[in-house]
Amino acid sequence: MVHSWRAILGQFWRALKLRPPAPFSCHVKITFAYNAPVQFRLLLEGHVSSRQRGSSTERHKLRQFLHPQLKKLCHEHPSLKSWSVVPPGGVGSKIERIANEHKFGAYRFVPVIRKKAAENIVSLDFLILRPTAGRGVFDGRGDLDGRIKSIIDVLRKPSQPDEVKSSPAEGEDPFFVVLEDDSQIYEFSVSTDTLWRRDPDVANANGINELFAVINVKAKSVDSD
Repeated sequence: MVHSWRAILGQFWRALKLRPPAPFSCHVKITFAYNAPVQFRLLLEGHVSSRQRGSSTERHKLRQFLHPQLKKLCHEHPSLKSWSVVPPGGVGSKIERIANEHKFGAYRFVPVIRKKAAENIVSLDFLILRPTAGRGVFDGRGDLDGRIKSIIDVLRKPSQPDEVKSSPAEGEDPFFVVLEDDSQIYEFSVSTDTLWRRDPDVANANGINELFAVINVKAKSVDSD
């Protein structure tokens, strides 16, 4: 006699005086939460003074170096790419709505991480490479190196009229920045090393040095609305 595997299994459970287990099923629902933590890295290259924060022109050039990276990030990152989608019957994408909320001078800014919620805060990790011999994060007076201050400044949206004196160039409307305000930074760390690509003598008498930095941004969340 040929018994099916179901009949044999049933006899096994009856012999043990056990009730067969209920049928098992598994339903997996995968969702992508826009409020999930977001992490990304940015490259920054330019010239900035080590003695002070640097001029507004210097800082804005650094902002311009970051802008296309952040623009691409907002269009391709899984937690951000919906920002560029215009909803059916909508009047514009989320990027356009944010830009219209953050007009400053001739610019419309898009902070990737806004201050709309208390949890919209970031941790920053800097790797700074420079050609000069000194690699400390503090200057001779015990103050934080002006280049580090400049990097922190360029991550945020300008807040003073003298910070941005120009008009947007082609492709800079809207203009993307990391933060709405530097008060959103709850921690940061800095590592420094030598940039071997150039001769250290590129530093001139005014302390203007080539700077190359890798910035690791960890955001606790980004807005979903």
